[in-house]
Amino acid sequence: MKVKMTMRVLETPHASTANDTDLVSAAQSGDHLAFAELWRRYSKKMFNMIMRITRNHEDAEDALQDSFMRAYTHLGDFHGKSKFSSWMTSIAINSALMSLRKRRSKPTVSIDADDAEVPQGYMEPASPEPNAEQECIRGEQLRNVSQAIGRLRYPLRGVLEIHLVQAGKVEELADTAGISVSAAKSRLMRAKNEIRDSMRRRGQL
Repeated sequence: MKVKMTMRVLETPHASTANDTDLVSAAQSGDHLAFAELWRRYSKKMFNMIMRITRNHEDAEDALQDSFMRAYTHLGDFHGKSKFSSWMTSIAINSALMSLRKRRSKPTVSIDADDAEVPQGYMEPASPEPNAEQECIRGEQLRNVSQAIGRLRYPLRGVLEIHLVQAGKVEELADTAGISVSAAKSRLMRAKNEIRDSMRRRGQL
């Protein structure tokens, strides 16, 4: 059974004008209303970003609830090394991608495929009825690439996974990830290079 998070929004001027750092500190000390204010500030932005990834309203709502529940549960792990908004964005993207994985059980990971040939970031098998050997090879390749993606540091992994899911322009990728176009291009290239290097070291290429 899904549990929906509901937060009572703070009405006092002090809460509405407090900066994120103070609100996070208060929330970490047990002030639930401080976290409610963070919800008020970022829930709409996070929902819009998640919606661009999932392209499904119900999935986006569920992923939004999941991301804020995760943030609330792990708030003690946030040490202020990055902005709260950046930390929240990374959690929201992960929740959105998890939602997509539940819907799509057999993604084909192709980091060099032309965007026009990869609708929604996935491809159908070349043959409608692959033989057992082809299916085994394809499954092994998919596992190797998926594991290589999992070994990436989060900033690179997040950008690459969004790219595979959306299969859109770099500008759309940058907008979804909340980074500049140049940063998106750089992270995407570094992610692909690191995947190749990782797989070569393991004799998988």
